[in-house]
Amino acid sequence: MTGGRGVDIVLDAVGGPGFAALGDAVAPDGTLVSYGRLDEQPILLPRRWPLTVHGYANLVITGDPGGRHRAAHHLGSGLADGTLRSVIAEVFYGLDRITDAHRLMESSEHTGKIVVRI
Repeated sequence: MTGGRGVDIVLDAVGGPGFAALGDAVAPDGTLVSYGRLDEQPILLPRRWPLTVHGYANLVITGDPGGRHRAAHHLGSGLADGTLRSVIAEVFYGLDRITDAHRLMESSEHTGKIVVRI
């Protein structure tokens, strides 16, 4: 996919010891972002340098009304001006297609969101 170069950025919601292995997927001078702690074990840092590592804590922003307001404004502005766009893998129309939507999700062969319109 990258011709062996690696990707520019990796976003990780899991954390834990597996975070270190993500360094192998990052291009030189790439960026790793840890924004979740689904694995509550300590996060291990990769030894593949140069790269940038950022930590992001949702509760710092969403934990108070002012932070939630700023986040909503930022997201709303980005959606309104096109800076932020959702990637839609496929749209299924009607609840009778919910099985097809779930099958696609389980296959992990999609990129983007799966939408079911009712």
